[in-house]
Amino acid sequence: MLGRFLFTVLITGLRAATVEDELFYDLPQLFHLDDYERCLSNSGVYCMGEFDLLPHKNEPLLEYIEKYSADKYHFNRSHIHRAYCVTTRCARGPATEEASFEQCVQNHTRERYGLDSKLRKLVYCKSRSSQTAPDSVDLTVATAAAALVLLNLIATAYDYFRNQNDKPNRYLITWSLISNWNRLTADYADGDQKLAALKPLHGVKTLTLVCIMLAHTVMAFHMIYLLNPHFLEKNSHHPASAYLQNGTCAVHTFVLASSFLLTYSLLISEDKNPKEKLNVRLLPKILVHRYIRFLTVDMQLHVVCCAVVLSLGRNTRRALLALGALLAVAVAANFAAIYHFELRSIATLMFPEYIRVQFESERSFKWLYVAPWDALPAALLGALLAHVHAADWGGRKPGDSLIVRILYRLSVPLMVGWVQAGYWMKNSTDPVLSALYATFDRPIFCSIVAFAIFGFINKFDSLYWKFLSWRGWEILGRMSLTAYLVHWLTTLTLVGSLDFLAPLSIINIGGYWLCTVVLTYMISVPLHLFVELPIHRFLRVIFS
Repeated sequence: MLGRFLFTVLITGLRAATVEDELFYDLPQLFHLDDYERCLSNSGVYCMGEFDLLPHKNEPLLEYIEKYSADKYHFNRSHIHRAYCVTTRCARGPATEEASFEQCVQNHTRERYGLDSKLRKLVYCKSRSSQTAPDSVDLTVATAAAALVLLNLIATAYDYFRNQNDKPNRYLITWSLISNWNRLTADYADGDQKLAALKPLHGVKTLTLVCIMLAHTVMAFHMIYLLNPHFLEKNSHHPASAYLQNGTCAVHTFVLASSFLLTYSLLISEDKNPKEKLNVRLLPKILVHRYIRFLTVDMQLHVVCCAVVLSLGRNTRRALLALGALLAVAVAANFAAIYHFELRSIATLMFPEYIRVQFESERSFKWLYVAPWDALPAALLGALLAHVHAADWGGRKPGDSLIVRILYRLSVPLMVGWVQAGYWMKNSTDPVLSALYATFDRPIFCSIVAFAIFGFINKFDSLYWKFLSWRGWEILGRMSLTAYLVHWLTTLTLVGSLDFLAPLSIINIGGYWLCTVVLTYMISVPLHLFVELPIHRFLRVIFS
């Protein structure tokens, strides 16, 4: 009897699964498009838009679509996307191109699926004649780019032909490609133990950015017309998806590293120049030097951390107590705001439809993920790490402690484990638990990263030290800002240039990720040499 019962359950389950599969493949395609270039080459009109599916004759199918779309791990299948050559696919009447496009899609959904459709958003209607010519903004950007290139070429020629024994013009030399290339590839830590100890940071920054590029490559595929969107829906359920969906906490590694380098450079600057004591009077000068290198959040936190560090001076005990107290206050304030305004961690919002619209109208994205106060704990942790690293250990080495070495060995696995924890929080409905996770997610991850970095720069072991101190990471790490700024545009350009329904697979995603990494750094080299580094050096000369 038990065997028969189990057999019946198994057969019923298989039949149910088969029915589900049959219904799924009877759904209207989420994405469908015609050949854009062929349409315009034949003097056609190409329209792209988003449509809502509505009841008509096939009510059961619409009910199934709505039920299927209610699962957060699925795209909204009642909201379809079409890009058609109106002049060839659709019957043109006296109506406008937009009306013809809407009628065309409506006729198709009625005949094929028994469902009505209504245009929700017209993205565009284009023809060969509607393509815009370069405007004043384009010309301004092109002129500025040409001026920068010309200035670099003039300065490079000056540097090449000048008498190397004479002192160069301090303004013109900042724009020399020869000089800036030497700065990009130089080993500044040669002979300086304090700077040499920081080499692993370049590896940390570069590898973190490469991982971010992978996550952003996957995100970009959510935003384009896909042949098999079900691939993303199925894999969103997999626990391993947490490393792409919850990897956003890794972004704060840059905030932590930036704060650490700022604080540590201020602390050792007093050792090099005892007459220049740390005080808030240095703040304007430091901020001017920093201004050309800001992301929005990074610059705001840079001002706060710089003011705090300069106020505390070199008193390590006082600095650790003050920074620890500020960290506790920042975390508590974040929890209060998150709980009161019912904000959620970005890891709990990483569902296909949310990603496709780039968290449009999602309050947590604006008021938590991209807000400076969410990154403040990471910045304070960076300053704490710098003070701990610069502290006088009385001749002892931090790595001599067995407990410290054990915790260090666990730090990298703990990073991986903590990111994975985001997967188990995605379906949490408890408001207190959700608020606690949103509050402590990034501070805990950054604390683990800070401990790992402390071990790297203090040479707790030779394996990580040798790997992260590779000279290649050092060169790539110096271009981190430029690479961070251009990698998203590079990814969007690669996947957005596809003029067909993109097939998705692990190999395809890996290939586009690799292309993103290679092209990002290929673009970053000239941008760093022609723009970022010369402007930064030029402003330092002016305000020094």
